Amino acid sequence: MKTIEIRKMAKGLGIMEAFNLETTELIWAIQKKEGFSQCYRTGKEKCDETICLWRKMCLKNVRS
Repeated sequence: MKTIEIRKMAKGLGIMEAFNLETTELIWAIQKKEGFSQCYRTGKEKCDETICLWRKMCLKNVRS
């Protein structure tokens, strides 16, 4: 997903600082708003959040 799409998603969720955050911080804010732990790209190798939108992208980055 491109950064501009992530920013639009964040804004749609009411995250008003969406245009002032880096992409990873933006995803953390979205995770928090959606009730998930803010774990994107924190190096966590096992993920129990099976319905998190960022799961595949995050685990791909951890394994690379």
